[in-house]
Amino acid sequence: MANRSADDDSCFVVSAHVDKQSGGGIAAYVNVYSTANDAQSATDIATRELKEEGWRMLEPPSVAVARRADYGPHGLDGIEYFEQALVDGIVLVFHEYPSGKRN
Repeated sequence: MANRSADDDSCFVVSAHVDKQSGGGIAAYVNVYSTANDAQSATDIATRELKEEGWRMLEPPSVAVARRADYGPHGLDGIEYFEQALVDGIVLVFHEYPSGKRN
C-alpha cells in the first residue's frame, strides 16, 4: 500500500464491518476517511476511533487510497466525505442496520 504525502490530494479509506460492543442490536459498515501518512497508521486511527465510540470490528478491515481524480468531474458519491477528511483529517461514515440482518 502506498504512502501519501502531507500535501497530497488523497486520503486513506478504511472500510470495516462493525457492531456495538454493548449490544443494542446495531451493526454497521463504516468507512473511515483519514489523512494518515500510511495504511498502517490509517488502520490504527480507524481502530482507535471506532473503539472509543463503542464499536468493535467483526472482520479485518480493508484499506484503500482515495484520490480526487477517483471521483471524476461530476463528483461521485462520497466526494463530500473525501473533501471533509482533507479539511478535518478524519471522517467516519456509518451505514447502520439491525444486527442479525446482514446487508
